[in-house]
Amino acid sequence: MTQPNDNSIRDAMMIKEDGFAGVDDTNQKSPSGHAYGIRTSTRLTSYYRQTHRKNAVDVTPQEVIDCIVTANVTN
Repeated sequence: MTQPNDNSIRDAMMIKEDGFAGVDDTNQKSPSGHAYGIRTSTRLTSYYRQTHRKNAVDVTPQEVIDCIVTANVTN
């Protein structure tokens, strides 16, 4: 069985499960679900730090991005 080039199978499953709620555009040329993935990862990481690593600094991806931008880091 060959896998179709498009995301039709994934799209059908997402529609069935109402999986598109809060997910990025599913256009093949864009990073589908990227923002949703970042939000989920941030939530899970924060939860882990709060429950298992109480002395760890809870830094969000946006705080890291802001720091990199402020420092004028390139490549």
